[in-house]
Formats: sequence, C-alpha cells, structure tokens
Amino acid sequence: MIHELNNSLSAVNGLVQLLLEKLNADSEVREESADLLGMSRRELTKILAWVDSIMASAQRMLAYAHRMGGTSGALEFNDLCSAAFDESRYRCEREGIDMQLNLADDLPPVHGHAGQLLCALANVVHNSREAYARSESTHTDSRVILISTHASGGRV
Repeated sequence: MIHELNNSLSAVNGLVQLLLEKLNADSEVREESADLLGMSRRELTKILAWVDSIMASAQRMLAYAHRMGGTSGALEFNDLCSAAFDESRYRCEREGIDMQLNLADDLPPVHGHAGQLLCALANVVHNSREAYARSESTHTDSRVILISTHASGGRV
C-alpha cells in the first residue's frame, strides 16, 4: 500500500515539476497572462510542497515497516506511538493543532504486527485531526491531540 501511494505521488510530483519548468521557461508571456501564470506557479509550488511532505512520510513509514519486519511479535508500544506522532506532527502543526506525547516508562511489550498497529495509530490521529476540521470551534480554541500510554495490570 505504501509503495502504491509513493508511486502515485512520484508521478504527481514529476508532472508538477514539469509544469513548473515549462512555466518558468516561457519568457515571451504577454502582460495580461502574467498574473495567471504567477498564480499558477504559486499553486503548483504549494502542491509540490504537499506532495514532497506526503512522499517523505510514506518513505518514513516504509522504512519503519521494514525495520519492524512483516511478522507479529513483541513490540515496544511507545516506539509505535512515537512513530505515529512523528508522521502526523507536520500536518497537524500546519493546521494549528498542537500534538503532545505523554508516554509512560517501563511499559510491558505488546504482541502484534508493527505495521498494522502503526497504521491503526496513524488512523486515530488522522481521525482526530479531521474531527477538528469538521468542528464548529473557533480558531481561538485550544486544539490538542495527545498521545498517551500507561500500563495497568500488565496491559498497555
């Protein structure tokens, strides 16, 4: 899935770069179209920045998944929480959402598949971010996503 995402984003990235090169190479632009081309350059540059950010996230997730392997086993849950935090922090900050980590020390290992657990944690953060986007709250309200862990009775 991450490979498919990265491949699609690479194609979009290449097309945006090609369009920017063509726009920048056109030195015979008439004055009435200069504003439109300037706007196009700005919008394409924004798209390129977002694609680069998503591609970097996909690469980090892929690298993490490779480090964790494809099988189930004992995992450090705080490491997964930290990875989900790192993957989401940039986008949340751009949207005015503060992300915080509150990870307990000495958690027992959890048994599971690292890629699946990381995906689930990333989805929880994504859903929280989208809930803020849909909410009627004003921009002066504090918007925080807290990732917190604790152990109780040998469970995380």
